Amino acid sequence: MLSPQLEAIRHLVTGTCSEGRTLGMQLEQHSLHYQATTEFSLAPQINRLGLTEQFNPSPLVLDNGDVLHTLSVEQRCVLYEALAYVDPNLIFSCPTPGMAGFVLQAMGNDEQQERFFGRFRDRLSWSCYAMSEPGVGSDAGNIASTATKVDGGYLINGEKYFIGNGAHADIGVVFARTNPGPIGTDVFLFEPDRLEGLHRTRLNTYGVPGSAIAHLKFDNVFVDDDALLGAHLKPTQRFSGAAITTFDSLRPCVGGLTLGTVRALVEHAEQQGAIARTYHHKWLQQAQRELASSLAQLLDIARRFDQGQKVSQAVGLAKAKAVQTAESVCDALLHRLEPGALASDPLLAKLYRDLKSFEYAEGTRQIHFLNAHKQFQEATR
Repeated sequence: MLSPQLEAIRHLVTGTCSEGRTLGMQLEQHSLHYQATTEFSLAPQINRLGLTEQFNPSPLVLDNGDVLHTLSVEQRCVLYEALAYVDPNLIFSCPTPGMAGFVLQAMGNDEQQERFFGRFRDRLSWSCYAMSEPGVGSDAGNIASTATKVDGGYLINGEKYFIGNGAHADIGVVFARTNPGPIGTDVFLFEPDRLEGLHRTRLNTYGVPGSAIAHLKFDNVFVDDDALLGAHLKPTQRFSGAAITTFDSLRPCVGGLTLGTVRALVEHAEQQGAIARTYHHKWLQQAQRELASSLAQLLDIARRFDQGQKVSQAVGLAKAKAVQTAESVCDALLHRLEPGALASDPLLAKLYRDLKSFEYAEGTRQIHFLNAHKQFQEATR
């Protein structure tokens, strides 16, 4: 059961269902046309999602009278679930500060925050979060990209893979190693169009093409000293501020995306008569309860994070559980569909493809299980 405010957030977003799903199908067919998302009625709000009033002239205005500039993780989780219900492409393809925004909030000084957030205040823009690498994924401790100190700045060399919006981002952050060892990784602010030696290649995807994932290659890319984020922090604070806090903030939201997608899948199948409502009435009720329970678990973790509790282990498991629940409901639905329904309904087939992508967002369940096992072992020594 959502609170009145969270229900108002969901109502605001799902009120865009008609235009949002039309836009999502357009992106499915022509994913290079990401700029079409600027016409989405919530594009100005998503472009400044969660930013302070200083940088946010277009807050979320709810029908209960609340006006939201910044967002708690709990509020963001509900908003992501609702956006995925409309169409999961939207949260990826709309202009937004995204994951990079979390890093700037945690590590950026006043000038860096103005450089980054000021862009989103003044115009619709796209960002990227360049951490994942070939053969390493998002394991920040094993990043191979390097940032070598030179006069006036750093030379960045290396490759990044599966970078959302990487092919067209206006601004972003990149992780690179400045020193060996577990705390030798730093984060740099960069604007791709201003850099020489940066090569960007869009990658094809089977689901959620609006994510526009890309392969980035840095070949002696120079960034100035002012690009280094968190220079005023200790090295241990830089890593936790840039990586751990960002992932802990967004993993409940990725779980919400998964649950919103499968909620749309089940409701669409029911509304289109692709599943016999009378015959499968009990299963439909059970599926709704499972999805609501999984969302409640995510929101509980999000509230604990908002209260300052350490939730790294729990949040990874909650995200993994949300994906597992969503895929279980999806598989059960497929066995109950009328013959030929998946092949004859483009939206049904699209949502099925989209759902499968969230296993890989913010860590697969095997990674979360291994991390939880390691943390449990350390806690019981």
